[in-house]
Amino acid sequence: MVFHVPKVEPDRYYTFQLASITSDNIGYIGSRATGTEEGYYAVTGPSFSGELPKGVKEIKSPSEFLSVIGRTAVNGKADAANVEAIQKNYEIIPLSKFDPSFKPKAVEKIDWPKYSPDDAHTVAFFERINLMGGYHRFPPKEQELIKKFEQIGIRPGQPYTFYKDHPEFQKAIDAGIKEGWESAVKLSNSIGKNVNGWDLAPTGIPYFGDNYDLRTGYAVKAIYVNSPEEAYYPSANVDADGKQLSGKNNYVLHFKKDEIPPAKYFWSVTMYYADNRYMVQNPIDRYSIGDRTDGLKYGSDGSLTINLSHEQPKEGTSNWLPSPDRDFYILMRLYGPREQVLSGKWVPNAIQKVSN
Repeated sequence: MVFHVPKVEPDRYYTFQLASITSDNIGYIGSRATGTEEGYYAVTGPSFSGELPKGVKEIKSPSEFLSVIGRTAVNGKADAANVEAIQKNYEIIPLSKFDPSFKPKAVEKIDWPKYSPDDAHTVAFFERINLMGGYHRFPPKEQELIKKFEQIGIRPGQPYTFYKDHPEFQKAIDAGIKEGWESAVKLSNSIGKNVNGWDLAPTGIPYFGDNYDLRTGYAVKAIYVNSPEEAYYPSANVDADGKQLSGKNNYVLHFKKDEIPPAKYFWSVTMYYADNRYMVQNPIDRYSIGDRTDGLKYGSDGSLTINLSHEQPKEGTSNWLPSPDRDFYILMRLYGPREQVLSGKWVPNAIQKVSN
């Protein structure tokens, strides 16, 4: 597939994040990675060979299927029409249509199973691994792991029948799935090291390569996260006292002028329910707050205070990120994090509980 991106003004951030079946980030097209000039990029699967047309750059994928997440920055409501015009010029073109000298291969019919959120808690999880694993080229160093999994019927590209064929192991498999999910949730709540109540993911490493704990934690917490050099995601479940964030309390997140999140493109804070990990519904339809929030007010000294509370603060709504009436967590996003973020010299301040 050939991605065609138009020329974008230099101060406009955009990116296409390309992730494999295993959620690895295999490449980027966008302001940081490839610049803002017009370009053509061919994403080729593991079975592709041949020379691409002149002027087309190749991004090699280990999977026959990819997840593609496109983001284009909008600088306020008045800017929306400009972004829509840019987006209309993004194209994804089959190589055979881009260059008719390339003949497309016949595509097999795939009997995709109907998805259910419960799949992570049943043997449907193993059925999906076998199905999707057949469309991914695992690196040599992972073949040994795949070989071990064959003992319980994990064979990429083959039907999963082990559970049905071995009733004597069904209770053990069910228990293993339950324990596995509990471990995954635990990893999701302790990504990286904790500083000031924030979980700070590691930097300077592949996302995710053979770091299976990090991959698993993010798969539960916020699947398809960017690599740190593209965007960095501190997350907080607790306040300065180490207590779970709760809508029963009021909090502030305060930054002095020289502590405001250092991002080349933009930054924001988003709030999520702790139980189902969805964004928090609220009366002012504000799901995130950041440097592009209309009406955001800074102190006379350049400082910034964000209010996190269920009820509207007396200061008004300008700096308010509404919380639910139950437990929550927040996720900060820094797009184009500066060097002090990636080096660990800058970390977010602790979230302070204040009197109701």
